[in-house]
Amino acid sequence: RGYIDVRGVATGKLEEYCKKLQAEKRAVKIAVVSLGHEIGLAQPSAKDDKGFRAWLQSKQMKPSDVDPAASDDWDKVHYTPSPDSAKTKPGLYHWSKIYAYRYGIKNLKDRTDILKKYLPNAGIGANFSPHHQHMYLGDTHHWISVFREGGMTMPWGEDYIWQVPVGTQQMNFLMLDMYRAGIRPYPEAKIHYYVMPHTPGNTTSSWRRQFYADLPHGAKVPNLFEFRPVQVAYTENHCSEPAMFQAVRQGLHE
Repeated sequence: RGYIDVRGVATGKLEEYCKKLQAEKRAVKIAVVSLGHEIGLAQPSAKDDKGFRAWLQSKQMKPSDVDPAASDDWDKVHYTPSPDSAKTKPGLYHWSKIYAYRYGIKNLKDRTDILKKYLPNAGIGANFSPHHQHMYLGDTHHWISVFREGGMTMPWGEDYIWQVPVGTQQMNFLMLDMYRAGIRPYPEAKIHYYVMPHTPGNTTSSWRRQFYADLPHGAKVPNLFEFRPVQVAYTENHCSEPAMFQAVRQGLHE
Protein backbone atom coordinates (compact mmCIF):
# COMPACT_ATOMS: atom_id res chain seq x y z
CA ARG A 1 0.00 0.00 0.00
CA GLY A 2 2.97 2.31 -0.46
CA TYR A 3 4.29 2.01 3.12
CA ILE A 4 6.82 -0.34 4.71
CA ASP A 5 8.44 -0.52 8.15
CA VAL A 6 11.98 -1.92 8.13
CA ARG A 7 12.94 -1.48 11.78
CA GLY A 8 12.99 -5.29 12.12
CA VAL A 9 15.28 -5.81 9.12
CA ALA A 10 19.00 -5.84 9.99
CA THR A 11 21.26 -3.67 7.85
CA GLY A 12 23.09 -6.76 6.60
CA LYS A 13 19.82 -8.17 5.26
CA LEU A 14 18.32 -4.93 3.98
CA GLU A 15 19.64 -5.26 0.41
CA GLU A 16 18.17 -8.74 0.11
CA TYR A 17 14.85 -7.43 1.43
CA CYS A 18 14.83 -4.61 -1.16
CA LYS A 19 15.75 -6.97 -4.01
CA LYS A 20 12.73 -9.07 -3.10
CA LEU A 21 10.51 -5.96 -3.35
CA GLN A 22 12.00 -5.29 -6.78
CA ALA A 23 11.36 -8.84 -7.94
CA GLU A 24 7.73 -8.51 -6.81
CA LYS A 25 7.51 -5.18 -8.73
CA ARG A 26 6.60 -3.38 -5.51
CA ALA A 27 9.75 -1.28 -5.10
CA VAL A 28 8.60 1.62 -7.31
CA LYS A 29 5.29 1.77 -5.44
CA ILE A 30 6.84 2.44 -2.03
CA ALA A 31 6.31 6.07 -0.97
CA VAL A 32 7.14 5.92 2.75
CA VAL A 33 9.75 3.85 4.60
CA SER A 34 9.79 3.86 8.40
CA LEU A 35 13.09 3.23 10.17
CA GLY A 36 11.38 3.28 13.56
CA HIS A 37 9.27 5.19 16.04
CA GLU A 38 10.66 8.10 18.07
CA ILE A 39 14.14 6.67 17.61
CA GLY A 40 17.38 8.08 18.92
CA LEU A 41 20.82 7.68 17.34
CA ALA A 42 22.98 4.61 17.74
CA GLN A 43 25.88 5.12 20.14
CA PRO A 44 29.50 3.96 19.84
CA SER A 45 30.90 1.47 22.32
CA ALA A 46 32.01 3.14 25.55
CA LYS A 47 35.58 2.11 24.69
CA ASP A 48 35.60 3.05 21.00
CA ASP A 49 38.99 4.75 21.10
CA LYS A 50 39.98 3.32 17.72
CA GLY A 51 36.93 4.66 15.90
CA PHE A 52 37.18 8.00 17.69
CA ARG A 53 40.82 8.48 16.72
CA ALA A 54 40.21 7.45 13.11
CA TRP A 55 37.36 9.96 12.85
CA LEU A 56 39.49 12.77 14.31
CA GLN A 57 42.30 11.94 11.89
CA SER A 58 39.84 12.05 8.98
CA LYS A 59 39.18 15.66 10.04
CA GLN A 60 42.91 16.44 9.77
CA MET A 61 43.08 17.00 13.54
CA LYS A 62 46.06 16.47 15.82
CA PRO A 63 45.95 14.92 19.31
CA SER A 64 46.68 18.31 20.89
CA ASP A 65 43.63 19.80 19.14
CA VAL A 66 41.47 17.49 21.26
CA ASP A 67 43.44 17.32 24.48
CA PRO A 68 46.45 19.59 25.09
CA ALA A 69 47.82 17.02 27.54
CA ALA A 70 48.04 14.44 24.77
CA SER A 71 50.72 16.41 22.90
CA ASP A 72 51.22 14.46 19.65
CA ASP A 73 50.51 11.00 21.06
CA TRP A 74 47.27 9.46 19.70
CA ASP A 75 47.50 6.71 22.32
CA LYS A 76 46.62 9.34 24.93
CA VAL A 77 43.38 10.31 23.15
CA HIS A 78 40.41 8.35 24.48
CA TYR A 79 36.71 8.44 23.64
CA THR A 80 35.28 10.31 26.66
CA PRO A 81 31.54 11.00 26.43
CA SER A 82 30.82 10.98 30.16
CA PRO A 83 29.32 14.27 31.42
CA ASP A 84 31.70 14.04 34.38
CA SER A 85 34.56 14.79 32.00
CA ALA A 86 33.04 18.07 30.77
CA LYS A 87 34.94 20.07 33.38
CA THR A 88 38.12 18.03 33.66
CA LYS A 89 38.62 17.23 29.94
CA PRO A 90 36.36 19.68 28.08
CA GLY A 91 38.06 19.21 24.69
CA LEU A 92 37.84 15.44 24.82
CA TYR A 93 34.24 15.61 26.01
CA HIS A 94 33.24 18.03 23.24
CA TRP A 95 34.79 16.02 20.42
CA SER A 96 33.54 12.74 21.88
CA LYS A 97 29.97 14.04 21.74
CA ILE A 98 30.42 15.29 18.17
CA TYR A 99 31.87 11.90 17.18
CA ALA A 100 28.93 10.09 18.78
CA TYR A 101 26.45 12.17 16.74
CA ARG A 102 28.35 11.47 13.50
CA TYR A 103 28.52 7.77 14.39
CA GLY A 104 24.76 7.60 14.90
CA ILE A 105 24.00 9.52 11.70
CA LYS A 106 26.29 7.25 9.68
CA ASN A 107 24.52 4.22 11.14
CA LEU A 108 21.25 5.55 9.71
CA LYS A 109 22.87 6.63 6.43
CA ASP A 110 24.19 3.12 5.81
CA ARG A 111 20.59 1.87 5.87
CA THR A 112 19.18 4.83 3.96
CA ASP A 113 21.70 4.49 1.13
CA ILE A 114 20.59 0.89 0.54
CA LEU A 115 16.92 1.86 0.56
CA LYS A 116 17.48 4.79 -1.83
CA LYS A 117 19.25 2.49 -4.27
CA TYR A 118 16.28 0.13 -4.61
CA LEU A 119 13.25 2.30 -3.72
CA PRO A 120 13.48 5.32 -6.06
CA ASN A 121 10.21 6.98 -5.02
CA ALA A 122 10.42 6.47 -1.26
CA GLY A 123 10.83 9.02 1.50
CA ILE A 124 12.86 7.44 4.30
CA GLY A 125 12.32 8.58 7.87
CA ALA A 126 11.15 7.90 11.41
CA ASN A 127 8.52 9.93 13.21
CA PHE A 128 9.86 12.26 15.90
CA SER A 129 7.79 13.60 18.77
CA PRO A 130 7.67 16.92 20.66
CA HIS A 131 7.57 15.12 24.02
CA HIS A 132 11.26 14.77 24.74
CA GLN A 133 13.74 16.99 26.60
CA HIS A 134 13.00 20.58 25.49
CA MET A 135 9.43 20.28 24.27
CA TYR A 136 8.88 21.41 20.67
CA LEU A 137 12.58 22.15 20.20
CA GLY A 138 14.61 19.12 19.15
CA ASP A 139 18.37 18.72 19.32
CA THR A 140 20.14 20.16 16.27
CA HIS A 141 22.11 16.98 15.57
CA HIS A 142 18.89 14.95 15.65
CA TRP A 143 16.38 17.21 13.91
CA ILE A 144 18.61 18.97 11.38
CA SER A 145 21.98 17.26 10.91
CA VAL A 146 20.43 13.82 10.34
CA PHE A 147 18.78 15.14 7.17
CA ARG A 148 21.60 17.48 6.09
CA GLU A 149 24.03 14.54 6.22
CA GLY A 150 21.79 11.99 4.52
CA GLY A 151 20.92 9.88 7.56
CA MET A 152 17.29 10.01 6.42
CA THR A 153 15.54 11.74 3.53
CA MET A 154 12.04 12.44 4.89
CA PRO A 155 11.49 14.47 8.07
CA TRP A 156 8.50 12.97 9.85
CA GLY A 157 6.91 14.50 12.93
CA GLU A 158 3.77 14.58 15.00
CA ASP A 159 1.97 17.43 16.70
CA TYR A 160 0.21 15.88 19.71
CA ILE A 161 -0.66 19.51 20.22
CA TRP A 162 -3.21 18.83 22.94
CA GLN A 163 -1.14 16.25 24.83
CA VAL A 164 2.01 18.32 25.46
CA PRO A 165 1.59 21.69 27.25
CA VAL A 166 0.94 24.38 24.66
CA GLY A 167 0.61 28.14 24.67
CA THR A 168 -0.44 28.34 21.03
CA GLN A 169 -0.15 26.08 18.02
CA GLN A 170 2.75 28.29 16.92
CA MET A 171 5.01 26.50 19.40
CA ASN A 172 4.69 23.36 17.33
CA PHE A 173 5.87 25.06 14.15
CA LEU A 174 9.37 25.30 15.62
CA MET A 175 9.60 21.58 14.82
CA LEU A 176 8.60 22.11 11.21
CA ASP A 177 11.06 24.99 10.89
CA MET A 178 13.86 22.73 12.12
CA TYR A 179 12.86 20.14 9.54
CA ARG A 180 12.94 22.78 6.79
CA ALA A 181 16.47 23.68 7.89
CA GLY A 182 17.37 20.00 7.65
CA ILE A 183 16.21 19.56 4.06
CA ARG A 184 17.23 22.97 2.74
CA PRO A 185 19.88 21.43 0.44
CA TYR A 186 17.32 18.92 -0.89
CA PRO A 187 14.38 20.74 -2.54
CA GLU A 188 12.81 17.44 -3.62
CA ALA A 189 12.47 16.24 0.00
CA LYS A 190 9.01 16.18 1.61
CA ILE A 191 8.12 16.74 5.25
CA HIS A 192 5.65 14.09 6.48
CA TYR A 193 3.60 15.41 9.39
CA TYR A 194 0.87 14.05 11.62
CA VAL A 195 -1.96 16.58 12.06
CA MET A 196 -3.88 14.69 14.71
CA PRO A 197 -7.66 15.14 14.98
CA HIS A 198 -8.01 12.84 17.99
CA THR A 199 -11.02 13.48 20.20
CA PRO A 200 -11.71 13.71 23.06
CA GLY A 201 -8.57 15.80 23.49
CA ASN A 202 -8.24 18.01 20.46
CA THR A 203 -10.84 20.52 19.29
CA THR A 204 -12.03 21.43 15.81
CA SER A 205 -10.63 24.96 16.02
CA SER A 206 -7.27 23.73 17.30
CA TRP A 207 -7.01 21.12 14.54
CA ARG A 208 -7.90 23.73 11.92
CA ARG A 209 -5.24 26.19 13.11
CA GLN A 210 -2.69 23.39 13.21
CA PHE A 211 -3.49 22.10 9.71
CA TYR A 212 -3.59 25.48 8.01
CA ALA A 213 -0.26 26.60 9.49
CA ASP A 214 1.57 23.27 9.00
CA LEU A 215 1.29 23.76 5.24
CA PRO A 216 3.11 27.11 4.91
CA HIS A 217 5.68 25.88 7.45
CA GLY A 218 6.65 23.16 4.98
CA ALA A 219 4.50 20.05 5.54
CA LYS A 220 3.95 18.26 2.22
CA VAL A 221 2.49 14.94 3.41
CA PRO A 222 -0.28 15.51 6.01
CA ASN A 223 -1.23 12.40 7.98
CA LEU A 224 -4.38 12.13 10.12
CA PHE A 225 -2.97 9.07 11.90
CA GLU A 226 -5.85 7.41 13.81
CA PHE A 227 -8.89 8.83 12.05
CA ARG A 228 -11.51 6.37 13.26
CA PRO A 229 -13.75 6.01 16.31
CA VAL A 230 -12.66 4.33 19.52
CA GLN A 231 -14.54 1.11 18.73
CA VAL A 232 -12.16 0.26 15.87
CA ALA A 233 -9.01 2.17 16.83
CA TYR A 234 -5.85 0.08 17.21
CA THR A 235 -3.97 2.49 19.52
CA GLU A 236 -4.90 4.77 22.41
CA ASN A 237 -5.66 7.46 19.81
CA HIS A 238 -9.04 7.79 18.12
CA CYS A 239 -11.50 10.30 16.70
CA SER A 240 -14.94 9.86 18.23
CA GLU A 241 -16.58 13.25 17.68
CA PRO A 242 -18.73 13.72 14.54
CA ALA A 243 -17.93 17.44 14.43
CA MET A 244 -14.22 16.64 13.99
CA PHE A 245 -14.89 14.46 10.94
CA GLN A 246 -16.77 17.36 9.38
CA ALA A 247 -14.03 19.88 10.30
CA VAL A 248 -11.37 17.70 8.68
CA ARG A 249 -13.52 17.16 5.58
CA GLN A 250 -14.03 20.90 5.23
CA GLY A 251 -10.34 21.69 5.80
CA LEU A 252 -9.16 19.17 3.19
CA HIS A 253 -11.77 20.42 0.70
CA GLU A 254 -10.66 24.03 1.16
